[in-house]
Amino acid sequence: MFNRTFAVACAAALLLSSYSAAAAAADGNVYYLAEVGTSDRPLVVAVSDRGLVFIGADNQVFRGFHHEQQSAENGQSPMWIEDIDSDNRLEFVGAGEPSFVVDDNGDPKWGVLRGCDNFFLGDFLDDRTPEVFCRRGASVEVWSHDGQSYFEWSGRGFRIEECYMDDFDGDNKQEVACTGSRDSHLMFDLAFTEPEERDGAFEIPASGTGVRPSDGLTQVDGSTPVSTGAGTFTVTAGSDSVTVSAGGTPVATAPVRGATSATVADLDGDGTAEIYIGASDRVYVVSAGTGEVVATIDANPNNLRRQARTAVDSISSNGLSDNEEQSLRAAVEDAMDDVQSCYERSMGTDQFTRVGRMMWELRIGSGGRVSNTQKIHSSIRNRDLESCVEDALEDARFASPTDDSGSVTATIGFDFVDVAR
Repeated sequence: MFNRTFAVACAAALLLSSYSAAAAAADGNVYYLAEVGTSDRPLVVAVSDRGLVFIGADNQVFRGFHHEQQSAENGQSPMWIEDIDSDNRLEFVGAGEPSFVVDDNGDPKWGVLRGCDNFFLGDFLDDRTPEVFCRRGASVEVWSHDGQSYFEWSGRGFRIEECYMDDFDGDNKQEVACTGSRDSHLMFDLAFTEPEERDGAFEIPASGTGVRPSDGLTQVDGSTPVSTGAGTFTVTAGSDSVTVSAGGTPVATAPVRGATSATVADLDGDGTAEIYIGASDRVYVVSAGTGEVVATIDANPNNLRRQARTAVDSISSNGLSDNEEQSLRAAVEDAMDDVQSCYERSMGTDQFTRVGRMMWELRIGSGGRVSNTQKIHSSIRNRDLESCVEDALEDARFASPTDDSGSVTATIGFDFVDVAR
């Protein structure tokens, strides 16, 4: 079987050239491809200046997230690809409008819809876990990797022009320095208390490094072989084709022009690797054996529309005249139509609305009406969506309780896929 561990670690992701600010400015060029996901959901991710697209085992788009990337300068990157929560899996942290965190399974974590003028990922608190620094105008906010707010500050008369991240004082810890309208600058230190206004200028650090995957990234120029469970490959891009070689011998030539990235993956688990080649707004899937282009995938996330999926994962009751699961599911059927609408509206305004589950306990009074609702648990972390779901469940009608009241416990799942418009 094909060995997927190389891809999860990004050690065998293939790039035509080191990512740079010039690459970020390209129109839709897929500058990063890698196999990600889990054993039960293997994926290939395609990263371009338009955002992310996750490709499934059927060579169809699974999910996509669009944004306008921030330029690679000021010590910031348009995209970080790192394990920011120490779960031994990669996260994709995008800077721009919007800014966001998405895990390697294609699940959104959280996003800043308005985006950030400056966006940095660094271990500011010296806790061995990266934090997110965001400046919008004269306001600064710092979040944990999962979107919990650590620090907020407003300029109070100091107009910030630009911010830079570096170890400015040589203490092996990251700071952020911001230029302003006066002949001084602001320095945000590790503790993120009030920033210190300092006279004069500071030394501006080098430009950002763009994508930051693991060490061992392989150039797609035929010079560095990639060993996988399916063999050893090199990929060389020409002006109008791409050549795949095994053991130094060309085994396939694909008619792909303008290739910008590639990776090797076996998403369908049949033991035969396919070559995924990125170009402008496209990913081409090439058979490693024949060189045939077996699929062409639109990698522009702006061409996708979202399909919500909601379902009652489990439901039970106590003290009702009819406690059968089938009857309970029928009772919430109309409410689930409204729950679906709640989820669709939330995703319509926030593409980073999470997938997950909510558990609710409903108290049932006379006539089977819901007299009280209580949220037991929610992994969605969206108050507006949770409130909308609560309103929908209050309209459900159940069998009458045998005594004064009964109860219903329901767990609702929320999921989505993206499809072509």
